[in-house]
Amino acid sequence: MSGNNPNDKSSDFVTPEVTKALNQARDIVTKGKTEEAANVVEESTTVKFTQTGSRKDPVEVIISHSSVVSQGSSDDEGTKSDDDSNNDLTQTLGSRAHENPNDAEKHSAFHYRRKTSGMWEADTETIATELSPDDEAKLTVDVRAETKTVKDHQLVTTTWEARWTVQTYEMLPEWLQDNEYLRTGHRPPLPSVAECFKSIWSIHTETGNIWTHLIGCVAFFILGAWFMSRPKGDVDFQEKLVFSFFFLGAILCLGLSFVFHTLSCHSVPVVRLFSKLDYMGISLLIIGSFIPWIYYGFYCRREPKITYIGMVVVLGIAAIIISLWDKFSESKYRPLRAGVFVGMGCSGIIPTVHFIYTDGVRRLFEENSFGWLCTMAALYLIGAVLYATRTPERFFPGKCDLVKNWDFDRTEKTSTGKEMDRNLSKSGNPIDKIFARPLEFGRRILGGNVYDNPPSFTGWKGLPGLFEVIRFMFGPERYPGTPSKEILDTTLPVVKPDFSNSPDLKATWLGHATVLVQMGGFNFITDPVFCSRASPVSFLGPRRYRKPPCEIEDLPDLQFAVISHNHYDHLDAKAVADLNRKFPKMVWYVPQDLKDWMQSTVPGAEIHDMTWGESKIHEWNGKGYKILCVPAQHWSLRGVFNKNTSLWSGWAVTGPEYKFYYTGDTGFCEEEFRKLGDKYGPFHLAAIPIGCYSPRNFMKSQHINTDEAVEIHRLVKAEYSIGIHWGTYEMGSTEPYDEPPVLFKEAGKKAKEKYENVGDFIILDHGETWKYQKNSN
Repeated sequence: MSGNNPNDKSSDFVTPEVTKALNQARDIVTKGKTEEAANVVEESTTVKFTQTGSRKDPVEVIISHSSVVSQGSSDDEGTKSDDDSNNDLTQTLGSRAHENPNDAEKHSAFHYRRKTSGMWEADTETIATELSPDDEAKLTVDVRAETKTVKDHQLVTTTWEARWTVQTYEMLPEWLQDNEYLRTGHRPPLPSVAECFKSIWSIHTETGNIWTHLIGCVAFFILGAWFMSRPKGDVDFQEKLVFSFFFLGAILCLGLSFVFHTLSCHSVPVVRLFSKLDYMGISLLIIGSFIPWIYYGFYCRREPKITYIGMVVVLGIAAIIISLWDKFSESKYRPLRAGVFVGMGCSGIIPTVHFIYTDGVRRLFEENSFGWLCTMAALYLIGAVLYATRTPERFFPGKCDLVKNWDFDRTEKTSTGKEMDRNLSKSGNPIDKIFARPLEFGRRILGGNVYDNPPSFTGWKGLPGLFEVIRFMFGPERYPGTPSKEILDTTLPVVKPDFSNSPDLKATWLGHATVLVQMGGFNFITDPVFCSRASPVSFLGPRRYRKPPCEIEDLPDLQFAVISHNHYDHLDAKAVADLNRKFPKMVWYVPQDLKDWMQSTVPGAEIHDMTWGESKIHEWNGKGYKILCVPAQHWSLRGVFNKNTSLWSGWAVTGPEYKFYYTGDTGFCEEEFRKLGDKYGPFHLAAIPIGCYSPRNFMKSQHINTDEAVEIHRLVKAEYSIGIHWGTYEMGSTEPYDEPPVLFKEAGKKAKEKYENVGDFIILDHGETWKYQKNSN
């Protein structure tokens, strides 16, 4: 018997048998079957979804698989076909195997639990099946392989069972993370359609969606059948035809939504398909709702009646095409999509104005049932507002898990077509997040198209509200101002950089958060910003009071750049374009959903957008450099309407000899920085922000101060740290321009007195180059 050591906290999926079982489980969930193997004699797979106990108890997915594979036959059977050979073997599987010294039995097992701290740990109590209060999830894989000889064939019988028990929102695959305020009671991925439909009898976050849509669908079907069966003397054929559009729209809308919510945990392709059909159902309901009202409102006026019904139908067909056609799901067609749906929803305004002009407001309400139409529109609108604002669960996180997640209007929930495919594919294979190595870090929240910091980021209290902004702008704490150039030339000089090649690690501070790192000829840059104002315009916004120490033309050959987020003081469009023009082969690593902006700025460039915990290997001169995207506690905004529509991050770069870490803009989150240090440290060099921290009540969630910068240095186990993000732009914070380096040095000195082997803290002039020397501390 073989298996992992349960006491080994760093143990991974160490045995080939477990790895193969996990890969097969992934194929079963995503494709519905395993990859076909040669010489399979027998194979069977079962998938089961269970939930026991109270409705907030964890749910469990069990995937069982069994296969018998022939490993070959003797020479005298070489003329038989594979089918004939396998048929013979199938008939004799029940017979007694011949004694053979190669016969063997092997057993591999894997038992892990994920704690609320966010880390997976080997399960020392492998017999226990229940989750403790501080557990988020449990994973068990049990593999048995038996080799026997039957009729001179070696048969390998492999059976494995994978059990995944999940309890909280963070443990779901990203494509299932829709509402971060619903903390428990979620269904995990269910690759079987039958299991998805069986789950409607369980209590989970989709129960309300499923049953309200199903009951509504059945109710409208019964009502419609009763109405259509009325005698001709009660309801004539033309009126039946008119109302059939309404009943058909309601039945299809509610029915398709019922199926969508039932299958929403099946797989990425199924979610994509039924999301499109759900949009189509909404369009059909709107069409069906308008037709009866227009028909009776203009009952005796044939031309406007046909015109307005035709207008609604054409807009509805356009909305359906946009819902189903992948081409229109691309980002550049977003205004068109929004315009069509808004136009269809507002199409009732034109016939309403027409009716008021010809018949007056009184008849509009008394004879044309306009009040009922307004009531219906108000209900649609209220539902959309409740959904968009995540009410009431936003105000009571975890208290509405099994009564909310009703889906009145899904226009913000998922994208369609290629855009949805892109978003889903970024999360990776969903089973990889379950049965493969989980993310080491906290997982950013993605609700609709908007990112947020997860609840595990305890230092994140949100951005300042209106009163905090007013107090910041008009309060007594003010920025003392930037001195003259003559004074700055003495207190904050700009020197010429040294970009000469060296086998050692070098780093040059080019101002603010721009650091050029050199690892023995391998060069890359962080957040390249050279603009005179960190703003979309050249005459307004944060002013740069220390010029760049060099021009882009002076930079050495760059292999890649990392971008932390899209704020103007970290992402300079002109600098990006100029760098790409000078170094057309350089690669850009950016946070998730920033790729579209990059492609529009540098068309044809190689761009990789990544989420927290994702890594890429950058090949250069036969060597591999690992680029790792890591969490940061911040936010993003580059326009009026795109707040948090792209992710923010830090970056770690691991080369053959040296490791470098750049935090990006961030607030302080002890747990995440400790994870980074424990998993990927120690780092030879870190670049950590030390400015833009005052007033503290305004900046704390989004920017660390100097004490926190030193603590990050210690937690990530950095040997050296350079203080950046100060002394360059007038960013609006109130600390004096020359205060951050002084406090950074003082905090570093205190840390050295308190702890052993803390390392050193570096302050550079603009353009100054630092060279690595092994720290003797």
